[in-house]
Amino acid sequence: MNSMYETSNLEEYQTFVEFLREKNLLTNAISGQIKADLRNFNFKDLSPLDLIHGIGQSNFDPEPSPLSSENFTDKNFIGNGKFTHWKDGDTLLYEGGSTAYFADHWFGRRGKFAHNLIVSKVNSDEGDSTAMRLSRVEGDENVGEIGIAQLIDSSEVINLAGKTVMLAAKVRAGSGYSAITKQLTMTLFCSNNSNPTRLNPFTLGKDSQVMAMKNIDLSQNWVNCVIYGQIPETTKKAMVSFRTEEISSKSASAEDYFEIMDVELRVETSS
Repeated sequence: MNSMYETSNLEEYQTFVEFLREKNLLTNAISGQIKADLRNFNFKDLSPLDLIHGIGQSNFDPEPSPLSSENFTDKNFIGNGKFTHWKDGDTLLYEGGSTAYFADHWFGRRGKFAHNLIVSKVNSDEGDSTAMRLSRVEGDENVGEIGIAQLIDSSEVINLAGKTVMLAAKVRAGSGYSAITKQLTMTLFCSNNSNPTRLNPFTLGKDSQVMAMKNIDLSQNWVNCVIYGQIPETTKKAMVSFRTEEISSKSASAEDYFEIMDVELRVETSS
C-alpha cells in the first residue's frame, strides 16, 4: 500500500469523508452513514481510497449498530416512539380524505387518500412493549400505499442541524402482508423551508431532501433497523417516515399488516 494513504486514525477517515461530501462526491445521507459506520471498522490495511473503490468493504460490520449505541445521546427526538399514548383511542379507522393523526405525534394516510386503513395499538410480544399496527380492512382490494410519519418538533430541529443522527426502529409484518415488494421503507426527510406545509407522510414538499433511507425486508419476526444521516446546517424541518410501496390488489386478510415499535432518533455525541 502506498504510504501516503496509510492511516489508522478515525478522525482522518472522517475528515476525508467530509471532504468528499463538501465536493458533492457523496450525498449527506451516504456520508453520515459512512462516518457512523467507521467506528465499527477494522482499520488494518484499509486506506481512504478503499472507501471510494470498495476495496475495504469486507471490513464493514454487516450488522447495524445497537439501538443503545454509546456514541449517541440518551435524548430521543421522537415523541411517543414506544406508541404508548393514543388519546383518540387504541384502534382508529382511516376512511380517506385528508391526512389524519393516529397515535399521539404520528400521522398518516394511504396513497391517493384511499380508505380502509386501520391503525391500532397492539402488544409487541416483547415484555410490556407496545407497537403500532397498520392494516387494511379485511377484504379491501385497493392498491394505495400506506404511509405513517412524525414531524420533529420545530423547537428541537435546531439541535439536529449540522449533526450526524441515528434513526432506529423495530418492524415486522403479518403472514399475509401484501406490499408487492414485501418491504417497508424507513426514511429521514429534511427541508430548509420554514413555511408551513400540508401534512404528508410521503414528503416534506418541494424542498424535501432524503437524508437517510432504507428498504427493510419484513418477516414475521421483529427486525432491528438502524440508519444514519448528516443533517444540513440550514435544516428548518425534519420528518421520520415509514411507508409501503404499492399494495397488491389481492383481497386483504386478517394477517395483512405491518407493525412498528421502539422508534428512536438520536444525535451523535461527537458531532
